Amino acid sequence: MKKLLSAAAMTAALITPAQASSITYDCDFPRQSNQTGNHAVTKKFAMTFSYDAVTKEAVMVGNNGVSDVHMLKGEWGKTFLEPLGSGAVQSTTILPSGEAVHSRHSILFDEIIPSQYYGKCSTR
Repeated sequence: MKKLLSAAAMTAALITPAQASSITYDCDFPRQSNQTGNHAVTKKFAMTFSYDAVTKEAVMVGNNGVSDVHMLKGEWGKTFLEPLGSGAVQSTTILPSGEAVHSRHSILFDEIIPSQYYGKCSTR
């Protein structure tokens, strides 16, 4: 009987449900702040982030195509960072509730053009 229970326990340990190795966040940002104030976004602003927990690689799909990003996981949320060729960075922070903020620290020639977008992300 002991051998039968041990065999059953070993089999149960080996047969476990597969865990998802990636997660996708679909984000929509209906509000924006910039140097002139806080505004409703006039044209849909959305992006998608995909993170593979096995390879530790992440990408962002937005209005300009696909970009490699870095994912930082903290105690209270996740942040996706996109370093730009200009030396600036764009970041998106997502809370477990789905609340999110996307910050752009753009540089155009010798001028900084900051903006923030506020919205929600859902997972799939």
